[in-house]
Amino acid sequence: MADLLSIAAEAVKMALKFGADEAEAYVSDSRTQILGYDLSTKGPGLPRAELKKGVALRVIRDRKLGFWPASLRTGHVEEAAKKAVSLAKMAGNNQSFLSFPEPQGRTEVKDIYDDEIANMNDQEFIELSASLRSEITNQLAAERLHEFGGLVIAGTHKFAIVNSVSLEVEEKGTSLTFDCFGDGRMGGYSHTARTLREFRIAEIAESYVQDVPSVTKVEKIGMEKASCVLEPKVVQRLLGLLRYLVNACKVGEKIVSEKITQISDGTLPGGPGTASVDGEGIPTTRTIIIENGVLRGHIYDYFSALMAGTKSTGNLVRSGYRSQGYDQEPRIGFQNLILKEGKKSKEQMIQEIDDGFLIWSTHGGGFKMDADQSFSCFAHRAYRIRNGEIVSLIRGHPLIFGQKPLDNVCQLTRKPLRALNYIIPSMLVGGLTIVGDGVGTN
Repeated sequence: MADLLSIAAEAVKMALKFGADEAEAYVSDSRTQILGYDLSTKGPGLPRAELKKGVALRVIRDRKLGFWPASLRTGHVEEAAKKAVSLAKMAGNNQSFLSFPEPQGRTEVKDIYDDEIANMNDQEFIELSASLRSEITNQLAAERLHEFGGLVIAGTHKFAIVNSVSLEVEEKGTSLTFDCFGDGRMGGYSHTARTLREFRIAEIAESYVQDVPSVTKVEKIGMEKASCVLEPKVVQRLLGLLRYLVNACKVGEKIVSEKITQISDGTLPGGPGTASVDGEGIPTTRTIIIENGVLRGHIYDYFSALMAGTKSTGNLVRSGYRSQGYDQEPRIGFQNLILKEGKKSKEQMIQEIDDGFLIWSTHGGGFKMDADQSFSCFAHRAYRIRNGEIVSLIRGHPLIFGQKPLDNVCQLTRKPLRALNYIIPSMLVGGLTIVGDGVGTN
């Protein structure tokens, strides 16, 4: 098969031949190895592989944009070029779609590709996963904690971008992810590294075991208002409120607690989403969005920057399952979304709480955020904190809700979670209401 740049260049030529004024081709080649396990089995199973190759074409015709993805099978790329041009002809008018970006070089980034991961065979992957599983098993046994299940995921992704205004760029990256489900299928602990050197098994196992509350007492609660420690995966979902606020407010406005500083950084060495260019070939950047609660800036792709009269921040992303997928329309997003960490550990934060809750995970559905900055969700696992200690597991799946929770952030911990494209610490939020299944009972 031809190299990715050649495939992309040929796709651009086809689109221009079929009537596009400008054309861009994004060609992706990803390989993912996945191994699931739990402690009820005597050993690791066999890994499964997911291979995904394809091209995404964006074309401009009469200042209108058309998009179409396709596999790399014979004839599919040509058909994609025809369909993209056809869709552009039918699209609504938008005067911003004048051209695609010209070449702008690339950002120098570190620790995003590792030959050891890219060339790892099934047996080596099984042995790596077995070592992690054994380390966690031993530490769980020592702490007398519950069983667990999870995934180890190894990924290699290569892509090339070519457009009709002479931009040609290619990139490659690797990743290793440990995603643990705890004693349920929702939430849990996750860690992503870009190199094998940074996938430190003993440290990952220790972090996970320390992260899991070991209480066995179960408590029924009614309705209470209290401070809550939110684990990083819960904070990640709460950040949807920030997206609304950032889009709705003006630069210079105080929009959340002064404890919050949010950064988009596509250049972070070894970051889960770090790359030298974004999904349309523009160099990635580091952009401060919120600083001490004040809105400082926005992120842009090429077209949105044209509309705003500014420069792109290199934030066009190609979303896909476990990879930078080619088969979904690109959008503005983060390579690495960072919440600046605090100074205290989670243990120190909990020790300072007289009466409150730890929200360890939430259900996949039922998480709602409204325009008035109120939110609600159902906890999958929640714990009572009393006199600085975690004392009980809350029975059922309590409802959690609050008004403007990001105004009431009291603290953020150090040692943030690094998973997917998020680098997020735990968060203490005051004034949340918890409703358990004891409401209305004696």
